[in-house]
Amino acid sequence: MSEACQIKSSLPFGIFKDLNIKKCCEAPHLIVSEGEEKCCNCGLVWGQHYVSHGKRVFSKEEMKNRTQNEIRFNEVGARTVLRIDSYDTKGSTYKQNTRILFKRLSKINNSLIGGEERNFWEARPKLKMISSKLFLPNHIKQLAWKIYKLSVKKELIKGRSIVEFIAGALYVSARIHKFALLLEEISEVSLIRKGKIHKSVGYIVREVISDLNLNFRPLTIKQLIFRFGNGLDFPLDILIKAYKIYLEARLRGFNINGRDPRGIASACMYLSSKKPGYSSRTQKEIAGALKISEVTLRTNKNQLMKNLHIL
Repeated sequence: MSEACQIKSSLPFGIFKDLNIKKCCEAPHLIVSEGEEKCCNCGLVWGQHYVSHGKRVFSKEEMKNRTQNEIRFNEVGARTVLRIDSYDTKGSTYKQNTRILFKRLSKINNSLIGGEERNFWEARPKLKMISSKLFLPNHIKQLAWKIYKLSVKKELIKGRSIVEFIAGALYVSARIHKFALLLEEISEVSLIRKGKIHKSVGYIVREVISDLNLNFRPLTIKQLIFRFGNGLDFPLDILIKAYKIYLEARLRGFNINGRDPRGIASACMYLSSKKPGYSSRTQKEIAGALKISEVTLRTNKNQLMKNLHIL
């Protein structure tokens, strides 16, 4: 061990630099590790290393000066916006010639931006808003955005609403990933009628899905039972029992052709929850969760009970 290392071992931490000792080894090489400045040869600690010395709290005036007036970059890409104002960022008034200049530059800049970019700039925030309100996972949002971009390239969006195709792309993406999402849920969030969303879904299924080599699958009873059963706080054994009721009814000849799968799923959940010692949900609560009427639930319940010979 060198002389500097022996001195260091007998001194408290933090005063080693004050001794004006420049070397701890014959070939000292300092590195930064775990917030400390060390010698890589002997491990001697020379002092602490601070990552940043900048201020973390700003006053109101500093925040006002640092605030940007436009979005420089978002998920679509970089875009420059030339605003036509009478004042600059410091509050000074523009001269007449300067206002005319910026007005012309803004016009030229807008003419250089393509229609697809303007479309994506408006569509991306709407996709994020609808998917966040529905609590959709990321893989569904990513596929929906891919479907929407291909729809724009195929010019399916021309003359139609952006929100309608965004809602349709989310619905198609959820069905591809076997996520039980209802048209009524998207309609409530996006404030678009079900008929318009259904029409955009038809365009996407016919023109886009085949190019992506994806399968548009129908909603199954199992998906509806487990998704909406969890939303109604049903225990797992109740949900498994509901699915077994459906399988047993199918074996006994229960016909599902022409029936709404939501009505069958709600009836199975209602019958499975009718067990001693468990406070089941009412027909109104179950029907409201699946966006159907109580009459539909009761009709399917009676048909299931006839096939299971419960009546």
